[in-house]
Amino acid sequence: MSQTAAAKKPSSVWRLLALFLAVCLSTSASLLAKYALSSFSPFTVTALRIWIAALVMLPIAIWNVPGGLHWRSFRNALPMSLCYGVNSICFAWGIGQTTAIAAQLIYMLVPVLALIGAR
Repeated sequence: MSQTAAAKKPSSVWRLLALFLAVCLSTSASLLAKYALSSFSPFTVTALRIWIAALVMLPIAIWNVPGGLHWRSFRNALPMSLCYGVNSICFAWGIGQTTAIAAQLIYMLVPVLALIGAR
């Protein structure tokens, strides 16, 4: 490995900090969504969530996709993106219908429920 490649790798401290931030944000997602739904409709919360994610992820995709982004890539990703949008709307609507504690429990049990369903 060359010196320039080793210099570009983030240190383990930054990786741990990013992991800690991701864990804090993901575990508080249902609580923050419950708070946001007291002021906004589920569709507004979903639109804001997707818009903020696009603002963060689009520059990362532009910098990291070899050969650049093409319309074919967006067209191929469209079905999964629509499923993500429907999932986000259902999540926001469901959070509005339940308590914050039950929402957090459901949110944490999704991988377990997916394993049981896949079995």
